[in-house]
Amino acid sequence: MAGLIVRKEDGSILFDTQKITYGLVKSGYMEHQGMYPRFVCVSNACMKDPSWGGNWEEKGNYNDQVFGFSVANVTAPIVFIVGHGVFAGTSKTGNVTTFNYSDASAGTKFYCFDLMKDGGAGPALRTYKEDGTLTFNSRQSPLNIVAAVRAPDPGPRQGVWHALVYTGGYNERYNGTLTPYGSTSYASVRSSVDIPLVGMGEVAAFLPWSRGVGCAFSTFTEFNYPVGVSVTESCFGGNSKITFSCAISRTTMGDLSPTSVPMTICFRDIPVDRFPTALVIKTANLPFPFTFN
Repeated sequence: MAGLIVRKEDGSILFDTQKITYGLVKSGYMEHQGMYPRFVCVSNACMKDPSWGGNWEEKGNYNDQVFGFSVANVTAPIVFIVGHGVFAGTSKTGNVTTFNYSDASAGTKFYCFDLMKDGGAGPALRTYKEDGTLTFNSRQSPLNIVAAVRAPDPGPRQGVWHALVYTGGYNERYNGTLTPYGSTSYASVRSSVDIPLVGMGEVAAFLPWSRGVGCAFSTFTEFNYPVGVSVTESCFGGNSKITFSCAISRTTMGDLSPTSVPMTICFRDIPVDRFPTALVIKTANLPFPFTFN
């Protein structure tokens, strides 16, 4: 089947009309979606058998803010973000899909792409397969991946614990929020690493899949004992860099014996049999905010 292939200056393919191209369908800033309650250990057995749901209980007084956005009529969407955000799932009502992120804010940007489709206004180049399926619509900004970056190896290890999730990274405490939204704060944790992408300007990142990691605080100001939480991996863009980060996403909390935590903040059970690769795009030429109709 004949088709139009457009290449960049370096010879790589920008788009091939024989294949269905992804196009931008929505961009903007995330909005507050609500709160996710944390699951808290309610049994002394929970650390020995965390898989049994009866050992855990939702606590309405410990919640994590959730930000996100909604988009209609999407088929196979993928989302690139600029600024903190841990993907926390989707919900769907009718033809509207809502993407939820914890550890995000009203300053987190999103760029949502989906399979190109008819729509838009003005003159356009549109191509179709022989069966009538649209493969390209010039009214949409095409998805153009400029880099693919693998998550780094874990940081230094002491027994079963790692000081950092990523080699060359850093840990930081930050404030979460108790119910209701905007009231008293409590401490949460991130373990992150910045990957420079020199000269690229602002970039956004998408992580196709992520890992869960165990985290422990040896001191936690709200309690008189060490606690364990779960953190989830993410990747987001910034100014000429991307950041891999493990932060709280619908976390669990449980007691730990004081002698079991060798560092103030440490991590365990970091999967190392495989590592996710983040996809990166430049945002400079993408419309923002934008909704494709």
